[in-house]
Amino acid sequence: MKPEETVRKARQIYDAELKERLENEAYGKYVVIDANSGRYIVDEQPEAALHKAKQEIGKGAFYLMRIGYEALAHLNTPMSNDL
Repeated sequence: MKPEETVRKARQIYDAELKERLENEAYGKYVVIDANSGRYIVDEQPEAALHKAKQEIGKGAFYLMRIGYEALAHLNTPMSNDL
């Protein structure tokens, strides 16, 4: 999956399925969304969220964002392993 497709699909999942609940329950925490499966992981630390996603989901098209904020987002694909 191309990076821009990962971003589009993950944002679509967040906006349609997760936004209201997560912004009420976990505002300010971090969520990693797998654009392939729709599975997600929430944690207080971005590195921990990504690490848990890799452990629990395995390889995926991961999109990391801070819940309730538009400014922080990170794309993690099999070619980018910087987190």
